[in-house]
Amino acid sequence: MAATTPNQLRRNIHAARAEIQAVQQLLLAHEKDSTLGLGSECVRVANSLGEFLALHSVPDEYRVAIVGRFKAGKSFFVNELLGRKLAGEETNPETAAVTTFRHGSVVQARLHFLPAEQWQALKQLHQENPKDPDVQRVTNWFKFPTRKADDDAKEHYDDAKLQELERQYIVPAGRYVDLALDNPDDKKAGQEFRKELKQFTTGTRPHHCLVEKIEITAPSSLLEQGVLLIDTPGLDDPERFRVNLTQDVVKDVDAVLFLTKSGASYGQTEKDFVLSLLRRGSIKQLVFVVTQVDHTYSQHVEQAEGDDEPVEPIARRIAQERRRLRKQIDDTLTELAEGGEDTPAMERYREQLGEVEIIFTSAINHRKAKDKKAIEYPLSELDPGGMDYVQHKLMEILSTESRLAHVARTIRSAASVELEQLLRLIEARRVAVHSVQNKEVAQQKLERFRMDFAAAGGAFADKVHADVAVLRKAIESDERLAAARIETIALAADKLLGEFETDDAGRHWRTRRSGRWGYMYGLQTKVANGIFPRVAQLLNEQQVEFSSFVEKFKAHLTALAEDSAQISQRLDVGAEIRIDAAARLEEFLSRSLAAMQELIDAEEARIIQLLDNFVTEEVEERISTARGSVAGVFGAGTTVHQTSLVRQFYGSVRDILRKALEDHLRARNLEHGAILTSKAEQLPDMALAEVTVELDRIAADITAAAEAAASGQKAAFDEAAAQLRKSLQHVLDTLVGLFNVEPDAPTTQGTTAEPVQVPGPQQAAVAETLALLSDEGLQVVTELDWERVQADALHQVKAISLQPNDVNWGWGRIFEKSLIHGATSAMLIDPYLDKRHQRRNLGELIEHLRSSGALRRIDIVTGKRGEPDDAEGDQQLRELAAQLQQVGVELNWTRDGQQHDRRLLLSNGVVFELGMGLDIYGQTRNLSESNPSLRKIRKATRISVLRPVH
Repeated sequence: MAATTPNQLRRNIHAARAEIQAVQQLLLAHEKDSTLGLGSECVRVANSLGEFLALHSVPDEYRVAIVGRFKAGKSFFVNELLGRKLAGEETNPETAAVTTFRHGSVVQARLHFLPAEQWQALKQLHQENPKDPDVQRVTNWFKFPTRKADDDAKEHYDDAKLQELERQYIVPAGRYVDLALDNPDDKKAGQEFRKELKQFTTGTRPHHCLVEKIEITAPSSLLEQGVLLIDTPGLDDPERFRVNLTQDVVKDVDAVLFLTKSGASYGQTEKDFVLSLLRRGSIKQLVFVVTQVDHTYSQHVEQAEGDDEPVEPIARRIAQERRRLRKQIDDTLTELAEGGEDTPAMERYREQLGEVEIIFTSAINHRKAKDKKAIEYPLSELDPGGMDYVQHKLMEILSTESRLAHVARTIRSAASVELEQLLRLIEARRVAVHSVQNKEVAQQKLERFRMDFAAAGGAFADKVHADVAVLRKAIESDERLAAARIETIALAADKLLGEFETDDAGRHWRTRRSGRWGYMYGLQTKVANGIFPRVAQLLNEQQVEFSSFVEKFKAHLTALAEDSAQISQRLDVGAEIRIDAAARLEEFLSRSLAAMQELIDAEEARIIQLLDNFVTEEVEERISTARGSVAGVFGAGTTVHQTSLVRQFYGSVRDILRKALEDHLRARNLEHGAILTSKAEQLPDMALAEVTVELDRIAADITAAAEAAASGQKAAFDEAAAQLRKSLQHVLDTLVGLFNVEPDAPTTQGTTAEPVQVPGPQQAAVAETLALLSDEGLQVVTELDWERVQADALHQVKAISLQPNDVNWGWGRIFEKSLIHGATSAMLIDPYLDKRHQRRNLGELIEHLRSSGALRRIDIVTGKRGEPDDAEGDQQLRELAAQLQQVGVELNWTRDGQQHDRRLLLSNGVVFELGMGLDIYGQTRNLSESNPSLRKIRKATRISVLRPVH
């Protein structure tokens, strides 16, 4: 099927669940069926299907947050994204409450107010400690009597008016008020609706202090996709409680559109936000949206004309700003690097940041285009405001990275595993029914295999347990080194705390008397964002030890599989029964490696995400006590004396927090090591249990075969087996049809919905490559005639559909040995080979072609990025060429900025059309560093394999 929309994905999930529930009932009906004799297995699979359906319910909606600074044009952007003017577009900040937009047949705003219980609790807390940041909305509420009249209504809110507002809106259990827009096409009615709504959202009126949230329904093609759009207060809002609202919202969303004004600096606000997403593992859901591009470009035009300088095209200005922003985003992690060098953990985070999309927009251009008005500075011909591409990218994220997409992948994967396993059991039982001639002979051979394998299994277990002991000792030794690392991390965190001290102690005493100092608001998040790459590297050191153990385990398991094959051959069991313990062990290894990779990823993510919870209640109480001892610092002598008391407070608090962080990290590190060791200890028994289950199944097959033969039920068995196989296969085929998404053509901003034109190899890029190669190389390439290789490859051997986040797609499975056999030369055409992971993929592919085939030379055509990117990329390619030269492989390359092809041509006549090129895998970590089959597929892509007809 074509690339799906979020709504279609939801429908597909419901359709898949219906199919699975139907086959679940079918399997339960086989519980007492004696013809197949697989009742217990059918019930087990049915129960397993029911369990994962119950665990993975379908989320009600896609949550998309709009985040940014003040004056980034969020409200204007939201209106254009929704296709109707609902949010106020005044120049003053107007988003003082979290506002959600969902689809509805009419335009209506529902304003939810704080319950009286919560409001009174906040007022009580304010009375006890008005300095507490958690009561800031109450503090603001009580300030309104002292404020001047607001600019809009020229109205002053005294105590009496505030009390009237409380009586009107604050009630037990909370209340809500509905505002309706009966005729959305009536401009005057729309203005009145927004004006009425504004009094509850603007910070210039006290009403917003009472508002808990605002929900707006409206007809919208975007919202109709099941999207819940969440407009948040600015991240640099001076009111801390509103910033908290924004930070809470983005913890549980499917996508984040982060708005930043064109030309604005990438400051600490943006850095902190990006680091929080990166630490929480949700950076894939982030899109940087640069707004008001038309405005900054008009400023450039005006300045250039005033200086009598040439005006640069808008595309060039956008490219320049894109490079600036990309560098600033990439540099977000630089100040966190240890000693200026990247650790493996830091490299992983850099790779994730490198994937963040940057989209340039002009909401006013988009509005003018809709109204068919003249546009002075369109961003592109097809998408003058960039908003179409924003929607395109948002739909892509929601269809691949949302909670709903995760449910779809889980359903497809888990159901397929269970049903395919049951199909194998049915086939094994069918083979046994028709092949077992003598029950006693078959049982005797099976028992001899059990005894011989038990000896081999015992030796295997002894070796693995010895390796587990080595692993445990290595992790215990690492704990001593970890203590020093944890101390270093705590010192780095202490520097961050020092920033709070410098800020507080450096304030003027009149500012400090407000009592806001000493609360260190956001400290835990700031510390967590500042140290998480170091903590990840701390855990990585244990993971390296575990990976070493896993490599040994793989070797032992492979040897055990070979032993089992030799036992089968020696006993000549194949004549009566089919014992394939080796295949079962290989399947177990693949499944176990994937599970261990998931375990390591999940444990690391859990520890990293919880870094901002290292302050326990006991520690909070100790800090509160210390703060109380200097609460009356104002007026206690000179400013110098006051500053001295503040520094004494921080000296005490820094010691408390440093110790708390060290204890937290030490406990998490020990816990992480214990989990890895425990998993290692379980592996040998789990492996042997797999073989035991296989042998028990074979014993059951032998008995079933004898019973079928004795009762003359072979034909009945075949019919029942065929019917059940057909039903199971139908569900598997349906899941493939529902969830195998055909990839879009590669797109970039400005080409939304327009396929990239892919030139044939006979065009300029390959011709230029041939001309630039050395004389000796030219002879080899000319003899191969790559144009002819491409032209002759007309027969499609196979098509490989790779789905996002799929695993078990190593180089050997994609580029099968039979397809690359005999290829001594290759030409790779791929415009994107300059990022770290892309160069890693290139090196691994060449090594696969060399080790599995006969590769001696590879010529590459790749894209141009401009300086200094091309220079850095060329240096990396030179280093790779030097490494390959040592193993007898020659590497040549050239760059072509117009090249869009993605294919691999081999001298044996085989051509791989590569879809997304070599950019196949997502980030690598832990076990997947050395095992590509454990890596997750980055995006949906199709690889076609072609060869000559004859």
